Amino acid sequence: MPTENKVAPNIQLALDYSRSFADAKPDIGRTEKEHIKGLAGLLERTALENSGLQALLTAADERADVLETGLKWESDRNALLLASLTEAEDMLSVTSLEAGQRIDQLERALGGMLFGFDDGVGRDWSEDLLDFARRLTSAVEFKP
Repeated sequence: MPTENKVAPNIQLALDYSRSFADAKPDIGRTEKEHIKGLAGLLERTALENSGLQALLTAADERADVLETGLKWESDRNALLLASLTEAEDMLSVTSLEAGQRIDQLERALGGMLFGFDDGVGRDWSEDLLDFARRLTSAVEFKP
């Protein structure tokens, strides 16, 4: 239900005074009375329009407050997500680095084992395993 626009009390007093003044002055002409009453009517319409616009502005301000609250919540949520993602990336980076180092160590150990078995020892029981290992890495002399 739309709210009724009301003229502010101080403006209503000015309107009443202007209208009373125009009616009470017998020595002013008809044109001046019409002019005074016309100005009072214009002031009244302007005041009512201002009151309606003020109500719209208040509603818009309240909506903006709601939107700002939502945006702040969204911003805070995004900051938390970003922090979580950054932490996860850091953990993956460390894990990836550790995994890479472990792979290097295992390849080094496997290469050393291949180098040690190149003299033919264990061929009868490990030929398939050694062939598979040679496809993964080259034989290198192991030096701790």
